[in-house]
Amino acid sequence: MPSGVYIKTQEHKARLSAALKGIRVPPEVLIKRLGRKQSAETIEKRVCQLRGKHYNAGRSHTTEERKKISAANKGRQFTLGHTLTPEHKEKIRKGIKAAWERGALGNPSWLKKVLDGMQVRPTKPEKELLDILTEHFPGAFAYNGDFSQGVMLNHLVPDFVNVNGHKQVIEVFGEPFHDPAKAWKPIRYVATAVGRTQAYDKIGYQCLILWQAEFTHTAAIIDKLREFIRGDSIQVVVEGKGP
Repeated sequence: MPSGVYIKTQEHKARLSAALKGIRVPPEVLIKRLGRKQSAETIEKRVCQLRGKHYNAGRSHTTEERKKISAANKGRQFTLGHTLTPEHKEKIRKGIKAAWERGALGNPSWLKKVLDGMQVRPTKPEKELLDILTEHFPGAFAYNGDFSQGVMLNHLVPDFVNVNGHKQVIEVFGEPFHDPAKAWKPIRYVATAVGRTQAYDKIGYQCLILWQAEFTHTAAIIDKLREFIRGDSIQVVVEGKGP
């Protein structure tokens, strides 16, 4: 039923009729009401109500009205523009982390749904790397950036994982998201090249970081992959620079 519309029942009508019996409107009042013209403001209010638009929409409040609104809102708590305390932030962080661990570790399909909802898919450099691996190192690594392999290590989802039994992962990093010197917002330590490599190293995994800017030199990337797979040169890569 539309807002503001009320259909009277027969019982309601009967009660109204009984209540109004014996009540007569004086003739002078009827004459006054008859043919009375409504003011332009009243007509505008009615039109706005019929159209579902509030009468005050777009109207500026007077100084007196603003003072009344300010007095009425004093003492109320608003989240917009409200700075959270460090304790509150830490509580939120722990809650999100616990929810993520419950969902990701207890139900892998949940994590896949989350990543699918974020439209996570191979980026352009990831696709280029996938082509290089397929052509030069077939059967060595599989793409896992969309959690298609179901691999999560130390709460991280690596882009590529070794499928030959070696504890090796490859991450493809974009400078705006992983290089503190070029990022558009503060970066968590674990999102940097050094932090990510250390996170994998704690659980015995070797990690190769490839930067998006490096994909202009395919031959150099192939050499890095060859050394990494053979284990000849495993180095921690400094942000934005090759080893």
